[in-house]
Amino acid sequence: MRVWSPFWHADYGSEVVNDHVEWLVDGDEVTFYGLHLNLANEDAYQWILGKASLKQAEWGAYDWRYDGAPAWKTGGSDNDMLLQSQNFFRLLKAFKDANPLATIHGCASGGEILSMEALRYVDAQQLTDGLAYHYAGYYQSLKLPLSKLGHSFYSEPDIDADFTTSEPKSAAAKERYRKFVEMQRYIGTQGVNGRWSKVFRPTMASGDATYMLQTTNGDLTKAMIMFSGYAPYFNSNITVYPKGLLDATSYTLSCPKGSCVSQTRSGSYWKTTGVSLTNLQAGETIFFNMTDYPGAGTDAANPTAPSGVTVKKSIVYGEIRRRAELERRNGQPDAVLL
Repeated sequence: MRVWSPFWHADYGSEVVNDHVEWLVDGDEVTFYGLHLNLANEDAYQWILGKASLKQAEWGAYDWRYDGAPAWKTGGSDNDMLLQSQNFFRLLKAFKDANPLATIHGCASGGEILSMEALRYVDAQQLTDGLAYHYAGYYQSLKLPLSKLGHSFYSEPDIDADFTTSEPKSAAAKERYRKFVEMQRYIGTQGVNGRWSKVFRPTMASGDATYMLQTTNGDLTKAMIMFSGYAPYFNSNITVYPKGLLDATSYTLSCPKGSCVSQTRSGSYWKTTGVSLTNLQAGETIFFNMTDYPGAGTDAANPTAPSGVTVKKSIVYGEIRRRAELERRNGQPDAVLL
């Protein structure tokens, strides 16, 4: 569950403003996000931290999405903004320490707090509210971890991930999303995403290569090439030249959507000759040495039945819903709203 909660913003009539109007920045005025609590004020800081942690305790671990402006001028002066900034980063660390199961989704009118300091603590970061298209992820990944950026380099169409309402999803929508999540989990196990992975920028025989990104695992023995959903060459034939592959290492090529012919060649061959893609499909990913992806037909082991299954009522935004908790083989429960 993700909840939008910029706790440093408040409205007139709210409990915190009624009780502690002195916590507002001097000369404050209502903006799009409301009023501004002064993070340079230690009491205001402690209230914000306590409120964020209280909601985690009340609702269970969830994805906290912040937004707005944690640093704001006081009385027209910038003097408090350094301490406000320091306390913002202090807040993120303290929140993560107090709520290790929680995740943080960073946003500040898009990417206004897009810095390494903030990226240290967030699990995902929105890049822009504007029309930056694929360029935001392509260029920001030069200096920031790609796995934390809300980039557009997953082009799978018709994925309904909108869980902001309690409206039931169709069986077809659930299945598409299940397959998407399963593939992302697989990618996460291959080391080509997250810590120690590397990012490269492949080239093309012709066309705009900024619609592609390539990642590898730490020792460069596995790789994948992703296409932005904005790419103009879907349903076309293109040739892509990967980077970073080891010249003498063998790499087996795979395309889950069928845009290429699976074959094994050296890294030198792929970098020189390129990968020929026929009728490139939206959602396609080029895999190197990642042949056991979901749907490849290489996994012959039957799944193990879940154990310790319980069903109990749960209150979600005032509605009683069924909540199934499944104990996985590693002992960690999965909670799924039905």
